[in-house]
Amino acid sequence: ATNDRDERKQFSRYRDVRPLRSVDPGQSSTVAAIVERLMHITPQARYQTPTEVLADLRALLPGGPPAAVPAVPVASPAAAPAAIPTVICVETRLKQQDALRDYFTKHGYRVLMLTDPIRALNRTETDAIHGLVLIGDALGDDVGGTYRTAVARCRPQWIPVVLALSPELSDWRDQLSDQEHARVLSESVTLRAIRTAVEELHAKRSARVS
Repeated sequence: ATNDRDERKQFSRYRDVRPLRSVDPGQSSTVAAIVERLMHITPQARYQTPTEVLADLRALLPGGPPAAVPAVPVASPAAAPAAIPTVICVETRLKQQDALRDYFTKHGYRVLMLTDPIRALNRTETDAIHGLVLIGDALGDDVGGTYRTAVARCRPQWIPVVLALSPELSDWRDQLSDQEHARVLSESVTLRAIRTAVEELHAKRSARVS
């Protein structure tokens, strides 16, 4: 709700949009899926033509498409592009946000960058999340409490949780334990180490489900 041109250009306005069903829980899951695909932050994950949108919208109409207009065949599930894995990162510093976003995007992830860990945890309960990355320096004085809360809330869905500690916060390493779905990284933590931890934990999750 602004007329400021520079503010309207800010990428964050479009990156952190709440899922439709978190705003309107009674909304159809099919409608919500169409809206999410229309608004997906990654261009390749959106509808690529108006015809594709029309096909999914017509499928919602009672009785199918109007007789005067031929139905557009919907691509089979086998032909649909694979879902892009989503990782949530909790970080407050702009430079580090950009580094995380660029790195994970380059490796095929959709990145949700949030500054509030509680909001991030709420998103794990409404979105399909591949992993939750907590940057220790963004958690203030309650690094341990936030990590333990994240571990508990992400356990039912087995969402991987990775806590990255800077050298200044390395004392927390002895106080916080790794879990089957969670890991604490410290001492010269790299972006690659964070991604590797997320993927290794997710692989455990996949093996557990199968």
